[in-house]
Amino acid sequence: MRKVSQIWFNIQGFLFPFMEKEIEEPLTEKLRQLVATLELI
Repeated sequence: MRKVSQIWFNIQGFLFPFMEKEIEEPLTEKLRQLVATLELI
């Protein structure tokens, strides 16, 4: 099982920037929370 710190690193380092590029605007704090939650599921 991956450590929470590794998962969070992937979310911050890869997923957030990818999503921001795709939607062409910064993610809101609420959307970041949603994405982080869904990544853990």
